[in-house]
Amino acid sequence: MVPALGSRLAALGPHERELLPVFECLTSLAIAAGRHIDTYAPALFDAALRCVTTQLQLRADPSSGGGRHEYDREIHVCALDLVSGLAEGLGASLDPLVGPSQLMQVVVAACCDEAADVRQSGFALVGDLSRGCVSHVAPRAQDVVGAALACLAPELLTAQRAEGTGTIMKAANNACWAVGEMALKLPPGSTTAWAEPLAERLTVILTTGPSRLPRSLIDNAAITMGRLAASAPQQLAQHLPHFCMPWCQGLRNIRDDVEKETAFTGLCAVLRLNPAPAMPPAPAWAALASAIASWRSVANASLRAEMAAVMQAYKQSLTAQGTWQQALGALEGPLAQKLCSMCDL
Repeated sequence: MVPALGSRLAALGPHERELLPVFECLTSLAIAAGRHIDTYAPALFDAALRCVTTQLQLRADPSSGGGRHEYDREIHVCALDLVSGLAEGLGASLDPLVGPSQLMQVVVAACCDEAADVRQSGFALVGDLSRGCVSHVAPRAQDVVGAALACLAPELLTAQRAEGTGTIMKAANNACWAVGEMALKLPPGSTTAWAEPLAERLTVILTTGPSRLPRSLIDNAAITMGRLAASAPQQLAQHLPHFCMPWCQGLRNIRDDVEKETAFTGLCAVLRLNPAPAMPPAPAWAALASAIASWRSVANASLRAEMAAVMQAYKQSLTAQGTWQQALGALEGPLAQKLCSMCDL
């Protein structure tokens, strides 16, 4: 299938709308087939990148189309999505193609684009590249975060929700997820320049809540906050009183998976440095207990031990004050029982 589609792709110009179904098919195949399409990846990568650059040129200088071709946003988006599919399917195997190319310049431009669907695809590509080719993302991380901060501006999200359409929300969702992937994969200390302004944006999302924002955005904000916290715990710990409770409430609703594990790793890191925001009788105590008890099963033994250590530290401190039983009594019976069982309390 891929050779036939590749031949079809090669026969089409970078401005022909027949590209759209070909790009969509190849994107799905790249994700599903993974390393099985290694042989065809260079040609597909080059074709997609050529289409993106051609579309950008047509938009910047309409006369470059010779009066026959105009900028086509759908081709722009579908070409970006094909590179995302290649990045997701091939992982680190795409690295040799990304290195010598102008891809990151194109990606940053997409994340800053005035069209929300282009931003949506741009941030999706950032996230996929971060997983397998983060060394090429790292030099442009500050630019990507700047674009994400703009995409997550509270006034933009509130206005978009009021209008009832979802394109800007989808772009914001991808922006939130993408910076979380960067925070997870970048070397330690790499997030210090932008951890706090990003945490401020995430705090607004978490405190706004699901009554006004999509559940997927709340979930991604909670996960990304955890990844930031794991990467820059000192910086986020000092601001924990501002977002501890809504963060824990957001974490409670996430299904058990690797993303939840990384988020709770960050939660434990900041609570070790600053346990006070969740110390009873603070309202965040019940939210923290509910978040931990939301796990059906913690497969990661290291995380399980971390969570137990955090809760045992609370028990030790409260026992010394003579208020441990009172703190447990403030929780619903089944919740208190599960918490004690999970954390050996």
